[in-house]
Amino acid sequence: MKGIPRLRFWSNGICSEISPRPSMQTFEIRTIPGRCYFFEIRICSPKDFRVIAAGDIWFRAVHSQQELAKLYSMAEDYCSSTQTSRFFYFYRTKPKSYFNTCMEKDDAIMKVYTKDESGHSASPLNSKLDGLFFYAKLNYNGTFPEMSPFGDTRWFIRAENLFNPEKHRLYFADFYCKFLSKDYCIKLSSI
Repeated sequence: MKGIPRLRFWSNGICSEISPRPSMQTFEIRTIPGRCYFFEIRICSPKDFRVIAAGDIWFRAVHSQQELAKLYSMAEDYCSSTQTSRFFYFYRTKPKSYFNTCMEKDDAIMKVYTKDESGHSASPLNSKLDGLFFYAKLNYNGTFPEMSPFGDTRWFIRAENLFNPEKHRLYFADFYCKFLSKDYCIKLSSI
């Protein structure tokens, strides 16, 4: 199809136009991980500039493999330079009604759900990974946090029951800062 391409993309309400050369097959858009973008292409008639073909898409920029490798390196550096506590339990904190529903209506099974945008908004796992999400976070003195924004009831599982290197694979997923703490997101799966 012969025509004049017109390319535009939006981020944070700001529109940018790309003027492609006739020989251009690909182009690069610099994005910020976690930010949403809208991209449109219009092919206009060279005679009267009316649109003869069009397409558009919304997308959210996620971390590239190189950016994830950098986060992994930062997480390793942080772990090697910071005193960490040994932990023996993973836990979930939810409202008491959540656990009551699990026991009374769901045969004592916690239902999996899709990972939300918590953590870093550019994590490639956001809105793509189904599972259950646990914490292993301890206070500096080795005790569990007293309060949680996630609920009033805490359920514990021994760490070796949930993570056994002979039965499970461990994948790095994210490393992000929340005020004073540093949080890691890892993915476990059966071998």
